[in-house]
Amino acid sequence: MASSPSDIPKPDSDEYSGDVDPRISLANERTFLAWIRTALALMAAGVAVAQVLATSEDSIRLSIVGACLILFGAVIAVLSYRRWDRNERRFAAHLSLERSSLPGLLTGLMVLIAGIALILALWFGR
Repeated sequence: MASSPSDIPKPDSDEYSGDVDPRISLANERTFLAWIRTALALMAAGVAVAQVLATSEDSIRLSIVGACLILFGAVIAVLSYRRWDRNERRFAAHLSLERSSLPGLLTGLMVLIAGIALILALWFGR
């Protein structure tokens, strides 16, 4: 595995004139789009929980959980864009990539949302 973008061989093409291998940029874009899909799924789940699953008895609890999911999806979308942009700039400068905090953040916030849901279920349970 290459340690920096400059270690990755450039495509064998006479038409290639850039300093950065386009495969690196495309892989970075695919990763960004995967994070965006994750963010959209979280926001859709939040809307479903808050609007579709909520009944008159559970509406406050489910609205809180739904709002947390929607907010979390929005945060993931913003952070993934910032990560994509930072990586593109580092590729252009031939710098190595920094370790991503997004997977840890995603895991931590999912545990937090699960904890909130558990507390609401136990506290306001039937």
